[in-house]
Amino acid sequence: GFVLLVLLLASFAFPPDDGDQVVGLWLTGEGKAKVKIYELDDHYYGKIIWSKQQEESSEILRDINNPEDTLRTKPIIGLEILRDFVYQDDEWVNGMIYDPESGNDYKAKIALPGTNALKVRGYILIPFFGRSEVWTRTFDK
Repeated sequence: GFVLLVLLLASFAFPPDDGDQVVGLWLTGEGKAKVKIYELDDHYYGKIIWSKQQEESSEILRDINNPEDTLRTKPIIGLEILRDFVYQDDEWVNGMIYDPESGNDYKAKIALPGTNALKVRGYILIPFFGRSEVWTRTFDK
């Protein structure tokens, strides 16, 4: 009984890592887009589900700045901008973020400084040389 009690208490003292805390809908820093973050095979991804610019436009906005010609006709809505993040030590690391405004891919990492705040940092070589943006959790679709 004692071993079971110790194991039970240890499970409360050390809750399991929960990478799924990042799953949900997020409004980007400048409020230009909503990104739905989801988990697939222990990796985390995010796609644009709403765009302020798209809402104001009568035409379908496309990924016109993509460096690959064949992808320039792809709609912005549904575009996967976060790829392959892995949850490790309270951060989501080793991922990539795509910036449709420039057509560039950047290495990235994500952290949750608060329940409803998401710090997204894109960088080229190392995180020190990068740019961060804080996204806000949103519950409206």
